[in-house]
Amino acid sequence: MDVDWRIGLKAVLAFWILGWLLTGSLYILWNVLWPGRQKVIKSRFPFARKSTDSVITVLVGAVLMFGFWPFTARSLWEGVKFYYAIRRGKIPAWRIYSDEEQTSRTWRLSDGTEFFASAFGGTSFQNSRIHGDYQMDNMTGVVEYRIQRIAPTPLHKTAEWHRLELHSSEDHGADEVGDNEPRYHAELRLKCGKYTVEFRVQNHSGTFEECSGVTMIVDD
Repeated sequence: MDVDWRIGLKAVLAFWILGWLLTGSLYILWNVLWPGRQKVIKSRFPFARKSTDSVITVLVGAVLMFGFWPFTARSLWEGVKFYYAIRRGKIPAWRIYSDEEQTSRTWRLSDGTEFFASAFGGTSFQNSRIHGDYQMDNMTGVVEYRIQRIAPTPLHKTAEWHRLELHSSEDHGADEVGDNEPRYHAELRLKCGKYTVEFRVQNHSGTFEECSGVTMIVDD
């Protein structure tokens, strides 16, 4: 018995359109109506830029999603589940960043020198990374950091200062340290939790100045 290939084509097309409508609708709701969306993006992808997309931009994105919705549906759904798991208490609230917590910052020292730092939390079996650098390429002062766990169980003991290692393209090759890559690095293994990272930075005169911290979350 011959099967009309047009029936199969129509079935595939109907499935594709239905999947696009469902994924596109979820995409619009996630980007426009749910206030926790940006917190989830920041918690799951710390270096994602803050979204300022307009409603029109979101709608255009939903239309363009017609061609590749299967590749975005899973990550979109995982973000929604993550958000509501926190809302319902299934995942502790500290696993998401608050509005005040930042994963990267820039400070201006007393002599006008600017210093940038960021922290990316890994997992309990994958290293977490701390990066920093002066905004001036010819500045190579001593940079120190200390880490304090603030959740789930805060450690009240004051942490010790450690040096951020200065790396350059001569040390590791141009492919490993790009022109725009921070020159100061540290990698370390931490237990699951939320941590603050503070910095102590030398200015032009060699005086140390403390910079308030950034926050990172280390997963299981």
